[in-house]
Amino acid sequence: MLENYFKYLYNNVVSASRKKFMELLDGYVDSLLDLGCWDGANTIKYGKKVHAKNLFGIEIEKSKAKIASNKGVKVKLSNLNNKFPFKNNSIDVVAANHVIEHLTQTELFIKEIYRVLKNNGYVVIATPNLASCFAIISLSWTV
Repeated sequence: MLENYFKYLYNNVVSASRKKFMELLDGYVDSLLDLGCWDGANTIKYGKKVHAKNLFGIEIEKSKAKIASNKGVKVKLSNLNNKFPFKNNSIDVVAANHVIEHLTQTELFIKEIYRVLKNNGYVVIATPNLASCFAIISLSWTV
């Protein structure tokens, strides 16, 4: 019973976070890069929100990258702890939703975002509060 209650609270937090993430995406852009694009489903949602003509992603998981690619996302198979396989000043919007907390090279990650962003580009980054009671309790849940 208590576990279900905390799952309910956690899901509400996740839902609110996703909503705020989407609200921060704005404009009409040429290119969007989704860092940790997984299967491309969210990449497409982000791209629609900013009316992006070109959707790019970086994904480490080959099978998920293939799915995203089949959906029209131009995916580069790479590790986000390394330099991004994109040219300087080439991307209008960078989206990174719940990936930075998985990285060991966070300083390089931020530098790479800055490097690939166009001068008038912007980034939206979201990460869970790993010290929250929801996160701590969720560590004991089985998937």
